[in-house]
Formats: sequence, structure tokens, C-alpha cells
Amino acid sequence: MKIKLSLRQIWTFIVLVAVIVPVVIVMVWYGSTLYKHELKSALKIERMANEHLKNLIESEIRRFKTLLRNRSDPLSFLASTPDNPENIKQISSLMELVIERESAVHGIMLLSMQGEVIAAIDPGLNYSGNKILSEEEKSTVLKHWGFENVKELPEFVIPSLGRTYISSLMHHPDETVFKIAVSVGMPVIGVLILELGVEEFLLLDKRHKYSEHGLGSEVTRDYILDRRGVLITGIEGSEKKHGELMTYIPIVRTALIGAEWPTDISYIGVTDQPVYGTLTNIPSLNWTLVSEVIESNIINPIWKSLLELFLVTLVAMVIFIWLIMRLVKTTLVPIQHAREAIDHVARGDYDYKLEPTGVHELDDMIYRITNMTKARQVAEISLQESEQDLLITLNSIGDAVIACDANGFVTRMNPVAERLTGWSITGAYGRFIKSIFSIVNETTREPIDNPVDKVLTTGETVHLSDHTTLISKDGSEYQIADSAAPIRNENGKILGMVLVFNDVTEQYKLRKSSVESEERFSQLAENVNEVFWIGSPDWHKVFYISPAYEKVWGQSAEGLYQNPRLWLEAVYPEDRDQVIADIPQDINNIGEYVEFKNYRIQTKDGKILWIKARAYPIHDQDGKVVRIAGIAEDITEQVGMEESLRRSQKMDALGKLTGGIAHDYNNMLGVVLGYAELLEGALIDQPKLAGYVSRINKAGMRGAKLTKKLLSFSRQKNIDAQCVDINELLNDMQHMLEKTLTVRVKLKFDLQGDLWPVWLSSDDMEDVVLNVTINAMHAIEGNGVLTIQSNNEYVNSVDAKLVGLQNEGEYVRLSISDTGCGMDEVTKEKIFDPFFTTKGEKGTGLGLSQVYGFVSQNKGAIKVYTELGNGTKFVFYFPRYQESDNKKIIIEKIKESESRGNETILVVDDEVSLLELSCEMLSMKNYKVFSAENAKQALEILQTEHVDLMLSDVIMPEMNGFELAEIVQKKYPDIKIQLASGFTDKRNSDDVDATLQSELLRKPFNSQNLLQKIRSLLDSKKISVKRNTGKLSVEKDHFKSVEWNEQLSVGLPQIDNDHKKLFSLFNRCAEAMESCRLDEKKSRSVLDELVEYTEHHCKREEELMKVCGYPGMSQHQKIHQELLEDIKQQIVLFDNEELTEDELLIFLSDWLVGHIMHEDKAMAAYFEGKENKLNQILDNEIK
Repeated sequence: MKIKLSLRQIWTFIVLVAVIVPVVIVMVWYGSTLYKHELKSALKIERMANEHLKNLIESEIRRFKTLLRNRSDPLSFLASTPDNPENIKQISSLMELVIERESAVHGIMLLSMQGEVIAAIDPGLNYSGNKILSEEEKSTVLKHWGFENVKELPEFVIPSLGRTYISSLMHHPDETVFKIAVSVGMPVIGVLILELGVEEFLLLDKRHKYSEHGLGSEVTRDYILDRRGVLITGIEGSEKKHGELMTYIPIVRTALIGAEWPTDISYIGVTDQPVYGTLTNIPSLNWTLVSEVIESNIINPIWKSLLELFLVTLVAMVIFIWLIMRLVKTTLVPIQHAREAIDHVARGDYDYKLEPTGVHELDDMIYRITNMTKARQVAEISLQESEQDLLITLNSIGDAVIACDANGFVTRMNPVAERLTGWSITGAYGRFIKSIFSIVNETTREPIDNPVDKVLTTGETVHLSDHTTLISKDGSEYQIADSAAPIRNENGKILGMVLVFNDVTEQYKLRKSSVESEERFSQLAENVNEVFWIGSPDWHKVFYISPAYEKVWGQSAEGLYQNPRLWLEAVYPEDRDQVIADIPQDINNIGEYVEFKNYRIQTKDGKILWIKARAYPIHDQDGKVVRIAGIAEDITEQVGMEESLRRSQKMDALGKLTGGIAHDYNNMLGVVLGYAELLEGALIDQPKLAGYVSRINKAGMRGAKLTKKLLSFSRQKNIDAQCVDINELLNDMQHMLEKTLTVRVKLKFDLQGDLWPVWLSSDDMEDVVLNVTINAMHAIEGNGVLTIQSNNEYVNSVDAKLVGLQNEGEYVRLSISDTGCGMDEVTKEKIFDPFFTTKGEKGTGLGLSQVYGFVSQNKGAIKVYTELGNGTKFVFYFPRYQESDNKKIIIEKIKESESRGNETILVVDDEVSLLELSCEMLSMKNYKVFSAENAKQALEILQTEHVDLMLSDVIMPEMNGFELAEIVQKKYPDIKIQLASGFTDKRNSDDVDATLQSELLRKPFNSQNLLQKIRSLLDSKKISVKRNTGKLSVEKDHFKSVEWNEQLSVGLPQIDNDHKKLFSLFNRCAEAMESCRLDEKKSRSVLDELVEYTEHHCKREEELMKVCGYPGMSQHQKIHQELLEDIKQQIVLFDNEELTEDELLIFLSDWLVGHIMHEDKAMAAYFEGKENKLNQILDNEIK
């Protein structure tokens, strides 16, 4: 909040600031300057005193050196004959004289060059002059001086070289000493050593300092340090003693590193007071002199000076302020009276009088206020008359009017505004306009910015939108149209705002109803995939086209509005005439609608789409057609599905026909091949006859291969699929293809390197290439070129639908193109139909049918591009084959299974010769065999005999193999069942265990295939879970490897990925158990993860079984439940150490591989044709 001050207060504040601030500034400046001067002066005096003391110490050191050298001259003469007692006494007398004259000398000693004591004076040992020391006394004095090894001491070695030596300090409990040693004689014949006490040595110098230069001990503290920061002398006023380490003081640490100490920085000194310090080095002794000036001794005198200055200034300031305040009072009283007069005029009291003051300027102000009062009185009378006229005019206006001032407060309202807002002028006057004019958006019900802000800020006229709703005081709502404009004076200044609005509620309701109708139509037209259009009755203009047109036609709607013929120009040329013919000539007699025959269009990017269209007439009140509305729908996918269904039905019919023939043919071939194999083994000693049998066997195998090709029409899964490199296959076929094409047709290869592998039958792939190549050769008249190209390609979801693929993804693209005669559309639509041929009697019409069947089996697609006279191109798409990335854990086999056995097997087959052959093959391997020619005989045998396994044909009279198997499974659940057939379809297996269908033994088979299948099935029962104990019983001696391969695929990538994840978890379990002693927690964690993921996977499978209508769903669910219970039981046993790691791994791997190969593979057959729906369910689950 803004603080309001009187003029008196302002003047008082100004005077105080003008007087006090300068005084404070001057005092601060003066005190700071005085402090710096005093500090600088004190430190300067200390530095001078310290320099003087340093010079005195240096001078004393030089004096002692000179003293010793002077003494050494007579001593050298006397010491030259150390054996003379008189000489020794004279030496002792001279040394005694030194001690008497120099109080700082504690002892003196003369050593010979052999390190022996010649003479010594040591008051501490009471060794005085005129005394000749005995050997024992000499030894004592050496020990007292610390000279055990004299010849190694610097006090002896350095002087013996002719140089003077000053020793380091030695700290004793009661004193600190140092030594000076000089050589005696030239050449040197001895060493003279003087021991000095530091306290006595420095005492004289300090007295010199304080008496001549220093500030005195009450102001400063001085102390000396050696080169290690150790205190040499005591400190007055401090408990510090010599020998103490002083490095905790900042200035001491600075001295030790040889740096300069800034004199303007204070610190806590030796007396624990703030001080300023200086450093002075004494080079000859390597000592440092520290002087500390106590800060308080500098500041106290300064405060006294400042106090005197302050008192003088304060007296002057009081006098000055009193004079100023007298002047302010004389000036402000007339101004106060003038203010009161203006207040009276503002209230309409024009009788207040002002008296002159005698001050010219103030009297002039009073005169002007009096004239202003008279003018104001005249203007107010005139304004009242004008106000009355304005009020009459405002109340006569039919629209609502509200006026406000420049701050947005209401000043006027007419009766219409009062009615619409619900406020009277009495209640609204002086209120902020936003509080009485409340408006919201009719559509969003959000408040609308009131126009007052923009008008008063920018001066612009503002119009509200058509969706503005006024909410009155009682809650009533009105749709209004309004404008707000600024009120300006003659200078253009904004004085306020006038708001004019009227009630348009009825008009708004009518307009809203119309808009809602248009929006419903627009939403309907713009959110459907069909193209909706409205045009003129003569079909020459387009009034509306929905957004779907741009998606389907691939053209802009704007272009169609400008040129309606673009619609017809996009129609495929061969269908254009038909579309024109379907347009009615008499538009008034077309009935309810016009149905166009389905036609094709070609988009800008070259795609061909099928369109289904209708047109409807729109009549006016007189029944005349005024508009044509139509719907066009893209039915390309529907046409493709219908064509695929038609072709699939033909292939299924052909498959049933050829499959029936193949069944009988396979039975005959089975007998021929089986007995040929037995005969070949029996004639091993007769090569010639064995060779005949071998040729029979090879001819039979060629026959079996032929029946396999016939079975390709039935669209059964390719059982000979393998990983194939198409480039390698084409390169191997190149020579054969060149011979097939002859020299008139040139063969060109354009093969991409690093081509992805595919999973299919290489023999069937060769037949595909050869079939298409031969057809191309027949289509080329004269010379021509056949080009075969291969490349990797990622097909997106849109292109996948166009070429007929079930899913988007990575594919190998193989194209075979020729320069032949090409085909028309009619021929192109029939080329894959069975028995359709353009070669007359020369062709069978089965070649391309086989090609179509092969590609469909391998989840690929074919796209044919051809134009009459311009050649043909066949484009094949095969899904990329990717090996599992899972680490393969192969558990070493303990013992390989053998084909021999001693179990009992029941063989059932209505073909007697094949029945006898199968029994013979099994009997030769020590199996006990029963035979039956039909299901009835088989059931009779089972009632009386124990059987381990039943081998049965599928297609038999009265009761087929699947029906027989269902009965046996219910009555004899322990009997293993193996079915065999040369051909089956789903009619025979819809209601039984689908595992039998997936594990079918294909005819014709040889003894190796039969025996291996039988042995494998019999061995599979030797791992079981005993329900009564939950303990795993390992009865078999071998173990299959646990690894992922394409044969385990069920045809859905998401389920295959689930299986791969389970394999990976099993592998991690195996690794963790291998090192479980090191990390048992990791092993248990992976087992828990395996159980959790298995439960998740089972739920996904059951959802898919439900969607695809799998008949064995209830049985499969039961297997899942039992499986999860078994896994958890085995893990509990493993945790309790009742089950070994190997036993648990065998159990886990057996159910993992076995469940996929038997139960899941059987379920996969029902996924065919439902992949898109299943993928959509799985994708939604992931999202």
C-alpha cells in the first residue's frame, strides 16, 4: 500500500537526511582514514625497530666471530705444544677471561685435530680456568656438550676446513643455546667452540630496541623463531615457552615458506587477541623475528577523537534543524488554509473565504483559487442542465446501453440494460462493470473476457462473438450481440466506455439448429471410410466431397472441385466405358438409386483399387431432382479375399481329388518300397539281384515324390521344409535353366548379396522356378530375355494387403520377368485355376496351380504384373527365416535309443500287403506284433491282449483311424497310439486329440522311419510323475537336446516368442543349477520366473484356442492345469533336496519340448486363415 505523507513530514525528512547523512559519511570516512594512518604508523615503527634489532643481532654475531678469531691467534701458538702444562693453563686463563666479559657465553672448548679436548671452561660442570683436565673430565665435558662422536660433528668438521660454523639451536629444559666454532692456526691445528645462551644473547638487543625505536611491550609482542617455527625465546604476557612449535599461527606458516605477510590483515596472535604482524628474517642465524601490534591499542585512541568530533557536529546540527523547521512552519500554514478551501469547493460550498498572508507568492495562489471557485460554480449549473438532456435521450434508445468511466466503474444505464442485466441504475452505479455484465461462451460455458479491459487499454471498438450468453442477476440467460467503444474527449483521451447490446436469443436458436444439422452431416461424412459426394444433376459440378476421397483416390479435393472429370479420368481405362454407361441419361427417372457395377481406379502412385458405388437423387418440394448424392467404397481387400477364397476352394477340391488318389497310390508304393528294402537286405550277398532291387527302390521313391507333388494341392503343411538360400539354389539351377530356355532366350540374373534365408522345400522351390521359366519360354516368340531378380524387402501393413500377405515384416522378394506376349486381364485372373491352360492339348493346367499351392503353404504371396504385348512379371514373397537367438543348452545323452525293443505292438491296416509288411519290419526288431485288418478286429484284440502301442492306418472302412484312436484313448489310456496315412483332411480329425494329427507317420515310409517313430513314442512314456507322492521317477537313460528350431514353430510370431522365452528361462535354470552352490538365490529366482511366465503363456494360448474354435480346448486346458501343478510340486521337492538338479532339468525339458511338439503343434493347425484376427488380439493385449 502506498504511504501518504504530509508536506511538513516531507520537509522534516529532507532536512534530517540533508544534515545527518553527510555527518555520518564524514565521520565514517574520518574514522577509517585515521585507523589506517595509525595502523600504518605503528607497523612502520615496528618494522624500523625490527630492522634495528636484526642489525644488532647480526652485529653481535660478527663481534663474536671476531672475538674468537682474535683469541685463536695466541691460542694457536699455545696449542702447538699441548703437552706443556703451562701452555694449557694459559689457554684456560684466556678462555676464562672470555666467559667473564661476555655474559651470553655459557662455555668454551678447544679441540685438537684429533678430536681431543685440549682445554674447556664449563661453569655448569664447575670447570674453571688454570685447571688441567683429566681424561675422565675431558670425556665428561664432551658428553655434557653432546660431542660423543666429535669427528663427525659439523662443529668440528667445518672449522677443520678453515670455515666458521654457527650451529642450530639446542633446547634444554631451562635454556636454549647455540654454538659458534672457528679454526685455530694456519694451517688448522685445532677448533675453538663457543656456546652461547639465547636469552642472554638477545636481552641487550631488545633493550636497545624498546629504548630507541619500538612502541613498547605494552603495545607489541615480539618473539623469535628458528627455521622450523620453534619458539626461541619466551613471550611477555603469554604462557608460551621456548621450544614450543608455533606453526598454528598464520604468520608463522607464512614465514616458514618464505612468503611475504600482508600487513593489513589481522589475525589471532600469541596472546589470543586480534593483532597485526610483521616478519623480519635474520639470515646469519636463519631466524625469523615476529612483531605483533595489538589491534585494540590502535583503535582506542581513534574512538576518543571520533567522540569529540561527534559532539561538536551534533550541536551544530541541532541549531541548523531548528532554523529550518521555523521556516517550514511559516510557509505551510497558508497552504493548509488553501487546501481546506479547495475541499469546500469540491463539496459544493462556494462561500469559504481565504485571507491574504502578506507573502506575494502565497497571495497570488489565494487569488487564483478564488477565481477557480467562481468558474466551477458556473460550470456545475451548466452540467446539470446537460445531464438532464442526456438522460432523456439514453432512456429513449431501444438497445441496452451501459456506460462506465476510465476505471471501468458504471456511470449510466438505460431501462433496457436494467431489464437484461437485472440491475437497477441505483444498485449498479459505482460498481465495476464486470460484476453486473457477466458473459459466458454458450458452447463451452467458460467465462468470456469482458470487453472493458481491451477497450480502455487499446482504445479499439470490440464486438463480441455470436456465441455470447449474458447471465442476469436472477440467473436468466440471454443471447446477445453487442459492441463496446471508447468515450473520448476533444483531445482523443479515453474517458470511459459505452457498451451497447441487444437480445438476439430467438435468432440464435434458429441459427444454432441449422449449424447443428450441418455439423451432424459433416461428422457423418468426414468420419466414414466411404467417399461421400454431392453434385449437380447434370454430373458436371461437385458441391461437396468427403475427406475419404483424398485417402482413396490419392488426389486433392480442391482439384476435383475445379475439374470434376478427374473422377472419371482416375477410372481404369478398361472400366471407363462401363462407368459412363452406368450414368443415367434421364436423371428424373432413375428410381431410388443408381447402382454402378464394380470398377477399378488407378491412384497417382500406381495402385489399382476396386470401387463399389451408388448414387441417390435429392428432390425439391416439387419432386424435381436438384442434387445427386453418392457413396463410393474401396472394396479392394474384399475383392482380394473373395478371389483368394475362390482360388482356395478350387485348390481344396483339387486337393481332395488328388489326395484320394495319392492315398491308394501311397499304399501300393509302401508295399513295393517296404518289400524292396527287405529284399535288398536279404540279397546283400548277390550283388546283381541286389542291384535290380535297388532300381525298384529308386523307381518307388520317384513315385513317392510324384504323390508328394499331388498332395501339394491339398495345402497341407510342407514337411520337407528346410533353411534355403534362394541365391544358391538359383545358381545351382542356372545351367539347367539355360538348357531349358534354349539359345533364343537369354537368361539374366540380378541377385542381391547377403540374401536372407527362407524356410521351404528346395525341391518344390526348384519346381516353382522351372514351371514359371517354361511358361515364359512358351510366351516368348523368337528371341527374348528372361530376368530373375532377388532382394530383401520390408513390407509394411498397407503393401502386405495389396500383395496378399498375412502380416507385415521382412520378406525375400523373387521376381521372374520375361519379354513375351503378356496376358490380358481375363487370362491373368485364371492362371492359377487348376486345369486352366493357354497351350491347348500341350498343357495340363496344373503347373501354376502347384506354384500357388506351394507359395500358400509357405505363408508367401504371388503378385503378377502383365500387359498384353509387353511381357509378364511374377513376383514371389517368402517370409524371412530367423534362427532362434536363444542359447542352446544340450544335455548330454546318457544312452542313445535303439530301434530294437521287446514291447507289444498292434498294427491296424485295411491294405493287407502293407499290414504284413509293417508286421514283418517290427518282428525283425524283436517286437511282439498283433495285426488287424480293421478297427473292429483291433478292439477285439485289445480286450484280450496287453498292448504297449497301436499303429493304425487313418483311412479305413466303417471306422477310420482317428475314431479308433478316440475309443482306445478312453478305454486304454496307457496305450501309445501312432497313426499313419498317405493323405488326410480335417474331416477325419476335428473331434479327436490333435496331437495324433501333428505326429502322423506319412506313407510311404521305410523301415528306418517306422522303427525310429515307434521307438521314440515308446520311450516317451518312461518319464512320468507319480501323483501319489509328487516325486519324479526317472526311468529313461537318454535325454533330448533342448534347443529352438523352426520345426517347433506354431505359425504365430507372438506364441513362438513365448516359447523362445521359456527356452531361454530353462537355459538360465540349467546354468544357475550348474553353479548353484555358489549362487542358490539366483537359481531359485530363475525357477520362480519360469513358473510365472508359464502361467502367463498358458492363459494366452487358451484365449487364442477360444477365438479360433479349437475343438481340443478343454483337454488342452486340463493339460495346462496338471502341468503347472507338476512343475510346482517338483520345485518343492527340489527345494527340500528330495530331487536332484538333473532330475528336475529332465522333467522341465521333457514337458517343454513335448508340450510344444504334441499339444501346441496340434493347436497350430487351427490358426490357419485366422492369423490377422489372432495377431490383432495379441497386439491389443500388448498395448
